[in-house]
Amino acid sequence: MNTIDEIGFDNDRVVSPNDENDDKWDAYNQWLGRTLNRKLCILELGVGLKYPTVVRWPFEKIAFVNNKAVMYRVHKSLYQTTDELGEKCIGIKADPLEYMSQM
Repeated sequence: MNTIDEIGFDNDRVVSPNDENDDKWDAYNQWLGRTLNRKLCILELGVGLKYPTVVRWPFEKIAFVNNKAVMYRVHKSLYQTTDELGEKCIGIKADPLEYMSQM
């Protein structure tokens, strides 16, 4: 199985609230604010529960708050969605790398 580094993951494109470069975090938050009430597709690939506050819960919150968002969660075993998101979140039981290679 490929790791994220083997498929060409660019670490310079990662943004987090703990980033030393606050400009990137500010730019991300500004972009996120501009997506409100606009069509937004959130694609969550293989996100587990080790650190749910990093991706999983923020993506759920974005999908919940944005009336025009739809979220796809692709994972081998943790594909379940919350009742609060209803039809706005679609869980897909699949290996993310295999799933994306079929696209």
